Amino acid sequence: MPKSELIAVRSPEHGLIGWLENTRVALPLKGVEVRFEVVGEVAHVELDQIYHQTAAQALDCLYSFPLPAEAAVHRCEFHVNDRVISARVEELQKARELYDEARRSGKRAALLEGERANLFTLNLANVQPEDLVVVRLAYVQTLERVGRERRLRIPFCPGIRYCPGRPLMGANQGRGVVDDTTQVPDASRISPPRIDALHRDAAYLSIDGVLKISPPDFGGPTTRSHLLRTTIETNQVRVELDQEGAVPDQDFLLGWELPTVLNLSPRAWTTPRDGWTYSLVELRAPVESVGIRREPLDVYFLLDRSGSMEGIKWVKACQASDRLLKRLGEGDRVQVTCFESRFRDLLPRPQSATEFARAWPTDRIVQLGTEGGTELLPALQHVVTQVEANGKGRKPILVLITDGQVANEQVVVEALRSHPRLVLHAFGIDTVVNDALLTEIARQQRGSCVMLRPDEDIPAAVGRLGSLLASPVVTDLQIPDGWETADGPLPDLYVGQTESAVIRGRRAMLPETWVGRDPSGRETSIRLIVQETASPAVPLLWARRRIRSLESRHDLVAALPLAKEFNLVCQGAAFVAWDEVERVAVASKDVYQPSLEPAGWGIADPSDRRTCLMRACGRAGRGGPLADLPTAGLTDSDGDTEMGMFATQSYRSETSNYLRAPLRPPPWANHPMFRAPLADQVVALITEWLDSISGLRRRLAERRLKKLIAAVARDVGPDPVIQLKEFAQRLSSLFGTTGPFANRLETIRQNAR
Repeated sequence: MPKSELIAVRSPEHGLIGWLENTRVALPLKGVEVRFEVVGEVAHVELDQIYHQTAAQALDCLYSFPLPAEAAVHRCEFHVNDRVISARVEELQKARELYDEARRSGKRAALLEGERANLFTLNLANVQPEDLVVVRLAYVQTLERVGRERRLRIPFCPGIRYCPGRPLMGANQGRGVVDDTTQVPDASRISPPRIDALHRDAAYLSIDGVLKISPPDFGGPTTRSHLLRTTIETNQVRVELDQEGAVPDQDFLLGWELPTVLNLSPRAWTTPRDGWTYSLVELRAPVESVGIRREPLDVYFLLDRSGSMEGIKWVKACQASDRLLKRLGEGDRVQVTCFESRFRDLLPRPQSATEFARAWPTDRIVQLGTEGGTELLPALQHVVTQVEANGKGRKPILVLITDGQVANEQVVVEALRSHPRLVLHAFGIDTVVNDALLTEIARQQRGSCVMLRPDEDIPAAVGRLGSLLASPVVTDLQIPDGWETADGPLPDLYVGQTESAVIRGRRAMLPETWVGRDPSGRETSIRLIVQETASPAVPLLWARRRIRSLESRHDLVAALPLAKEFNLVCQGAAFVAWDEVERVAVASKDVYQPSLEPAGWGIADPSDRRTCLMRACGRAGRGGPLADLPTAGLTDSDGDTEMGMFATQSYRSETSNYLRAPLRPPPWANHPMFRAPLADQVVALITEWLDSISGLRRRLAERRLKKLIAAVARDVGPDPVIQLKEFAQRLSSLFGTTGPFANRLETIRQNAR
């Protein structure tokens, strides 16, 4: 309803104000809650989307949201009031038919489809007035690596992809704000409507996680994306979002440093499943190496100067290319191509870095500014043509610096596939970076991919690429006989680099000795440190990488059986679920839940919260100086006040839990089941959980709790002891299966046995 709100705010004399408020449908997505646990190189993540339908009639709901491109999404649950329905993976067309049939027959239903490797569409059918629906997704992912740092990235907001091509005639496939085009025939399915962070219906964000790492082992966790509170516990560190009013408008990025690797120390974790042994192999190269010489290089820079790179992103991109230029050696040549709707070479042909710096100092490149669309494909094809024309007998390297926000990703990947000699290193700069494109082309072209926020030290990160320009430390690394990789040959290892691969074999034990070649070309052996683990993550990661490799070759026939075997969503497959218990009114209206505008887009510095706030207010029709903003903040549909993200992001009361603690047992605790043995532990746990949250999130949590208590009492009979045991089992619907509250709940369950 952005236009309606604009009229109401800017035209108080307009006679439609009352009509607009009375007919306005409050957006159903109320909150996004995330719990995660990091063990070794793997993160286990649970994400809850909480919907509360407050309209007077049944609604269908559509929502587009991101997940990591590398994530293996292995569980989808559909929580409807007091019931939990597990979704299953089906072939896409069959899943759509099952969803449509359930919808027509008056059943609540859910359908989750993948539009891109990192973009998904959720459909909810026949959501009734006052329904409380939770869609819970569970996935595993490997960590990102930037130098010595390990990073966990959890995306919440889809990027605004540029859709090249001419509009197609006829009806669009989807309901997005961009028409389908000749180059992106599904543009309308990947372009959701947007609201800003100060919109009254912007969903809240909650993050709670655990790092299973001993604090002395790392210099511990930091982030530029959100305000956090960390608690050091025995052999782990707990991380909580410490930011009242936070909204899901950017990637959550958590990083921590590991000790310096002085020697090549490969490690592997193995897990058996269904007659196979799966292994996640981590290869760590030394941070220094003496005596490695390299051949002269031709380094091609491809700089994105489209409109989405406006502000600090463009300045940092220019500074980063300058830093890497200074790392080039004698005999190396360089060419820089800037692209937007068109592309432009800054030199007539590749020349030395000194000649380039003389003709194009950094300030001059910055002054080119940003404009136009992200026409990556023509610029990439042009660079490939230059490589073929000028690079005979020389090693070509392409450095791409962009936010990656293009919608024709697959065409870009395929354009590079026929040029295996070209090594590509990708640097993504954004608060909502398109990891699907950048990780895929970097892996295919045997390069590296680093994703950074605009307010990070991007020049230093790109400068570290200089160590990757030398010859690799290990090449032609061979996996043992009887084993297979998920997605092609093992990568070469360069100085200071860490790479991972997922393999599987029929043998019970992974051989510890692997063979490769050193910089001189001689055979060298590498010994792995192999550890067995019961974690299901390793097989899931293997299946996800194999499926993604098959998707890139358009082999969905081979991908679908794997997706169904491992219960993974992918292209050509979808999660589908429906509620068989109750028949309800069939919805005659629907709502497309908008995504948020990405944080920091189009401003000089995303860390400048005052600028963000003033510009966001201007877009929402709440213009004027910051001091003129109402101090009462934003009002939700229940009439309670919730402060906006930017105005209250650093607020924290150390006594808030104490002040919120009830003086007498809360009404829900008066149920007879809470007088059974161990009930005091359950009540204390629930009370602490409720006291850790506030505002709209707490009210929704209390509603979910009351519905759960009523359902247990209805389903298991009058015995309070049996009721409490069943209640403790079902509490996972509130706490999830990972995180500190879930861990304490499991302890209580064990005591109850």
